[in-house]
Amino acid sequence: IDGDLDSILFSDPLEETCTGDASSKTCGNITYELKKGEDPLTTSDGYLCADDSYKVKVIIRNSGNSLATSEITQTSGRYTLTFVQSSSGACGSTQPIDPDDPTAPTLYNVLKGEATAGTYADEYTGSHQDSPEGTGTKAIYHWKADDDTEANAILDKWNVIFGDFCWQMIRTTDTGGVKLIYNGTSTNGTCNNTGTARQIGTSTFNTNTNSPAYLGYMYNPNTLITNKGTTAATSGSLFGNGVTYSGGNYHLTNTSTTLDANHHYTCNNTTGTCGTVRYYYFDNAYTEINDGRTIEECVEDMLSANNVNTTNSTIKTYIDSWYQNNMTSYTSYLEDTIFCYNRNQSNPNDNGWNPNGGNLSTYMGFSSYSLGCINDTDKFSRSNNKAKLTYSVGLVTSYEMKLLNNDNLRITGQSYWLGASNYFSRNSFSFMSIIASEGYISYASVSNTVIGVRPVVSLKPGTPYVSGGDGSRDNPYEVALIISPDFPTY
Repeated sequence: IDGDLDSILFSDPLEETCTGDASSKTCGNITYELKKGEDPLTTSDGYLCADDSYKVKVIIRNSGNSLATSEITQTSGRYTLTFVQSSSGACGSTQPIDPDDPTAPTLYNVLKGEATAGTYADEYTGSHQDSPEGTGTKAIYHWKADDDTEANAILDKWNVIFGDFCWQMIRTTDTGGVKLIYNGTSTNGTCNNTGTARQIGTSTFNTNTNSPAYLGYMYNPNTLITNKGTTAATSGSLFGNGVTYSGGNYHLTNTSTTLDANHHYTCNNTTGTCGTVRYYYFDNAYTEINDGRTIEECVEDMLSANNVNTTNSTIKTYIDSWYQNNMTSYTSYLEDTIFCYNRNQSNPNDNGWNPNGGNLSTYMGFSSYSLGCINDTDKFSRSNNKAKLTYSVGLVTSYEMKLLNNDNLRITGQSYWLGASNYFSRNSFSFMSIIASEGYISYASVSNTVIGVRPVVSLKPGTPYVSGGDGSRDNPYEVALIISPDFPTY
């Protein structure tokens, strides 16, 4: 493999304290010069290309203009040269493979080949957006098992080693990239991990759970409203289907003495005027609103406003910390793709958060029916200022897992988080989608502490793999760690 000279360490002789840089050290009356050919050896030009070699010379000379008056003895001086696998591109074997070449050794072509052959993958034709700039032009392919036999075959086709970690190919992107989900560490070039070894650990999604805002991968703590209890209003209180605001007070409109699908607001009194107004969203579960805001404005502020993503969720902080400690040296292999964490309501006109006919027995539910996002604030990427990621890493979505079509392709023996909001319940709980320990799509409270975390990254188009792998657990594909000027860093 190509190697870069990472460091030159000179250990001073026991008898002297030395000065100078690593390529030229002066120790008393003697200077030691390290050379590659006729030039000083430095880390900038000390690269060593695959199957190549060069001679390193140490030139030892008198450092002054006169000879020493007595014999000079220096012992135990030492040069230590440390080489690392190349990322400089200095050896020339660094151009990315043409992503449009159907014969190129890329993971995109692996999935495309399976879909074209009609074996274990399909082409996705629904709505999508992976590129932050807009919809990409590449076909999207994903693994799909119609039965357990096909699932078992895929389990020995989709394994990848990248950055000393094991991953599984989930799908391609519309830019020609490939999404990978974390699957543990590699042992002697194999990926046979099970259970908790297939996740980076466990984490809550968010510590707090009593607001729909906590269903976000990011959220705005300054605009959220929370559950205040499950207590019926005082007997005889008026209820309104809307409010006006003046003089620092709310005033109910179109009042009724009954809490029903068209009357959710109350001041908890018989006058219909108050500084802070209650809003019932499910039976006797209510929140409180002030400062003249309406429930429509509150819902928008928590789910889709331009400033909704100001604070990291607990799980985003957890994933970012793992990436920072383990993956930053591989960032240049990853594309800036969209992670679509859809906070679009599945029933916005038929739940208790709608004051004009909202059903007081229906939860605020969420669902994603495609690989696309409706709201810009749900399109998390490094280049979207409305939903800006720190690193090119996130979570797999429930729809991406649904495309696999078989629990055996999702199962790890442990539950793990998905990047998909599920619902907000009557009893002050926010629920996110998860993969249950048995492999089916389920849900859990965002405050659950024992759900696993499996990060997802997306390889850039044209990223090749090393020859010899076949995607099995014992012989995974291995991403070729080469960098090119065409692979910009971020």
